[in-house]
Amino acid sequence: MIHVLLFVVAISLDSFFVALAYGNKVIRIPWACSIVIALIETFILALAILFANVIQGCIPVSIGNWLGCILFLLIGCLTIGKQVIKSLLQKYRDQTVKIAYRGVMLAIDVYVDETKADLDGSKYLSMKESIVLALTLSLDACVSGIAFGLYHVSMASVISLQFIISFLMLTLGFAIGLKMNMKHHDSLSWISGCIFIILGLSRLK
Repeated sequence: MIHVLLFVVAISLDSFFVALAYGNKVIRIPWACSIVIALIETFILALAILFANVIQGCIPVSIGNWLGCILFLLIGCLTIGKQVIKSLLQKYRDQTVKIAYRGVMLAIDVYVDETKADLDGSKYLSMKESIVLALTLSLDACVSGIAFGLYHVSMASVISLQFIISFLMLTLGFAIGLKMNMKHHDSLSWISGCIFIILGLSRLK
């Protein structure tokens, strides 16, 4: 159970840090939008675990454990280096490279600065904007869900815990962000990365 809790906390910390940023900039996240974001993240995580279950049935358990370990180590390293990735994407975005699909640029903008999901600058996250934000936040859940799903886990416990903790992280993060000015919260993303690496190494046998 401790592995499930660590896993869910790791993928939900992004929601916490994003909510901090929204609180700092006083961009309201209605409860309904927080529920939608948590639901979308949970749904994508469930799909990832189901996909992992399919893979699991086609390969030996030992290979599944090693594959899950490698994925977790990769996610962990990328998460720790998230600030570098965001800086590179910002530089790429600032060069005003023309891309045919506006949605691609929107995804890059929101990934680099999640508060840009407030597309109309209303300081109030709409339902449509919350969906855009949720899909961006779900990137880690998608890959890490596959990694965790390779470990023969109880999907019901993971999914239920994910929804609850994700919603709580959004609510708590926004409340703290309103009270405290934490401009460099992104630099704390290494915490999630370290948890992912620990989860990966813990499966080595």
